[in-house]
This record gives sequence, C-alpha cells and structure tokens, in this order.
Amino acid sequence: MDRTFFACKQEVFNRGVSPDAFLNELIDWAVNAHSEIFERNNRIDIYSRIVTELGPWESFIHRKAAMLEALRVLGGFESSWDWEAGKDTTNPDSNTPSTEEAGIFQCSANSMNFDDSLSDLLLKETGRTDSETFITTTKSNHPFAIEYCARLIRFTVNHHGPIKHKHINPWLRRDAMLEFMGFLERESKSDESRWPHQDEVDSFYGNPRGLDGEPNAEWEKDNIVKVKPPWQLVTAWDFQPVSGIRIHRECAESLKKILEQIWVSSGHDESRIREWGMHLYAGGYNYRLMRGGTRLSMHSWGCAVDFDSARNAFGDHSPNFGSIPSVLDAFADEGWTWGGDWRTPDGMHWQAATV
Repeated sequence: MDRTFFACKQEVFNRGVSPDAFLNELIDWAVNAHSEIFERNNRIDIYSRIVTELGPWESFIHRKAAMLEALRVLGGFESSWDWEAGKDTTNPDSNTPSTEEAGIFQCSANSMNFDDSLSDLLLKETGRTDSETFITTTKSNHPFAIEYCARLIRFTVNHHGPIKHKHINPWLRRDAMLEFMGFLERESKSDESRWPHQDEVDSFYGNPRGLDGEPNAEWEKDNIVKVKPPWQLVTAWDFQPVSGIRIHRECAESLKKILEQIWVSSGHDESRIREWGMHLYAGGYNYRLMRGGTRLSMHSWGCAVDFDSARNAFGDHSPNFGSIPSVLDAFADEGWTWGGDWRTPDGMHWQAATV
C-alpha cells in the first residue's frame, strides 16, 4: 500500500529525518504484530516513559502507534537509522560479544537476560541463542530487530540510555503518532477479506475433529487460546464470572482489537458495556453441531463468539445489537460476519469466516 509521510519526517535531534524505507518497515511489522507487545502491564516501561508526550492511552491502536513513534525516534538517537550499526566505541563496557551494541536500536545480547521470551524470540528465528548469532540477526533481520526492541522496552527502560534519561522525549511528536495511527487503521480495515469462507475453515484453522465424533485434543491444545476483555465477563445464563473467551489463535489478535475498540467507544464505562450486553458471554470455542443442523458449528473451530443471547436470540428479526453501532462497527472493521444479517437471524453471533 502506498504511503506518503509528512509528520513522521520531522527531524530527530541532529540526526536528520527517518528514511521512508524504515518508516514503512515499522508499519509493515506493526500491522500483524502480536497484541501482547502493546497491552497494559504493571512495569515501568516505554509507555510509562512517554505517556506525558503521547498519552493518555485511549485505545489499543493508540498504544501501537505510540510504540512506532518511540521506535522512530529511538532509531535516530541510537544509530541515525542504520540497520547495520556496530558497537558504541565510546562505551568501555562494550568489550565482549554479550555487551556489544548492535543494529539500528543498539541492543546487546545480554539484554536477553531480562526475560526468557527475548531469547526465545531469537531461538525461534535462528535455532540458537548465542551472542554472535544475536549480533548478526539484529543487523540483518529487520522485523526481528523491531520486534526484539519493542518487546525489550516493555520489560525495562534501563537498557537504552535515550529512554532511561528521557533524551528521546523532546523529539516525540504527537502528530507523527497520529500519522502512524492513520496508516494502521486504514490497513487493518483493508484486510477485512482475510477470513476464510465457512466451507474452507479446515484449511485455514485446521481440522478440529477427533475420533468417534469427539474433539481433537491435540488440535485444541495447539490452537485455542484465551482472550480477556478490558471488562468483566459473566455467563449469559447464570451470571457467573468468566476469565476470558476461548478462541482460535488465528483470530485472537483481531478479537482483542475489537474488544479494545468497543471499550474505547464505551468511554471505558462498564455500565455502558452492561447496557449494551457485551458483558454477557454466551460462547466461544465449543465443539458442537450447528443449532438444528448436522454440520459442525463455527464455534467448533474457535472462530466464533456469542454475546447477550437473551436479547439477541436465534430467529429474532430485531436483535438488540442491531441498535448498537459501536459494537457492530468494531466487528465490521475487522471483517467479522454478524449473524444478525442472516435470513434466519442469529444476532448474538459473530464469526471470523464468511458465508
């Protein structure tokens, strides 16, 4: 997709301006990056350091765009956006392969000690976790370099001096962050056709069928994850607390975006969420037949969710969700199909599959 940058081309200190190629790679990475990289935590991290300039955080995509702006400025400070930058020769501690800074964000291999997930990222990419492999990979593999640094600065602000001492902060630009946000919003919406037709879900989500009509336990273990909304869920039938929605990992990131968008539209107001009925969880992954049919339900692949079944019952031609555009738009923006539009309506139901 063509992108023309304006706000993102503002100067950083005395380093000049970010190359378009670098900005494009940031966005390409962010469009499909794991949502866990941007979610809230209890640490003093990059978001804690830049909240005054770019916050307060109003949505998931706001947090994602803020991360890109932080990386834009950090790349300038650390290396003048040089992917193959070597060690900092002015740092006397950069005297071993483990402590040697490398690449555009000047990360060193010993930073993998902050969390096992960081070394796991290198292991998944290369099959190794030694310092020499880290240096080579962070210079040559651009998506790895971006993701590694993004994950690292969620664990600590102490690894990068420009972050620790807030040297990057005067150069952070809210208009650049908004420009990133615009590209992310546009490109997430342009990807609405990514879901399979419901006759082709086996090839996309895998085959959930086990022996003798039972679910495939190995498939379930490998593919079903839990997504927790920003509000408290309860079961729609007896109002018991629910810890999260069980969903296929292929559409989990999309569902997180949907729920975050609904939360923002509610004004972060749980009473509004309850008014809409989005706290009433009526089902996610569930290996079963379609209601009144002989074929498996989309719930069997973990690509469907149900909410507020009482006010959006199967066959009801005036489901309650039909009057709540904030909910309908959030799912529509991610390309999910709403059952309320069907000839026999199923207003409680959305699925990451077309019909």
